[in-house]
Parts: sequence; structure tokens; C-alpha cells
Amino acid sequence: EMTPGYFAFARDVADEHPAEAIAALRRVLRLSTTPEERKQAESLLLTLEAERLLATGVADQTLPRRALEVDASNSRARNLLARMERGDLHAESRWGRWAAAMTAS
Repeated sequence: EMTPGYFAFARDVADEHPAEAIAALRRVLRLSTTPEERKQAESLLLTLEAERLLATGVADQTLPRRALEVDASNSRARNLLARMERGDLHAESRWGRWAAAMTAS
């Protein structure tokens, strides 16, 4: 009965508070009574973990790929994987380093 609320909370706070979203998704996985709820929660959890790793400089494509295997309708995972495959994320990071270097000189 509580899992839809936890899942909705996780989706709502995923951008601003990913650690709280991850904790809520882990609750959904423990409490879920339907396979569909578990799939959606696991897929979003894998996506958020991939985003968290990416923030540390690790672009692990395995996590969003697995997220899409679990739930093919996960557009967040699909978009993240597409950005990783295009190298968009690396370009942003190089641009940030270049801009920082230019302002420091």
C-alpha cells in the first residue's frame, strides 16, 4: 500500500535529492508486492546510481543499459545512455575545465 507513495516521492525528488530518492526506491523494492512496481523501482534506482557515478566522473553505461532491460519505458535511463554514447557528457566536462582554466589565467 505504501509503495506507490514511496515511488512517487522518489520521482519527485530525484533531481534535487538523489540520495533520498535512492533510499525511497530501496524501500519500494523491499515492500513491493507486484513485479511491475519492482521493475520500475529497480530501473529508476539503476539510473540514479548511474547518474551518481557520473557526477564523480565515472560514465558507466552498464547501469542505464540494465535499467532499460528491466523497464524499457524508463526515458530517464534512455536519455542518459544516449548522452553517454554521444559523448555529450565528456564534452561538458572538457568545456568546464577549459572555462575554469581561462578564468584562472
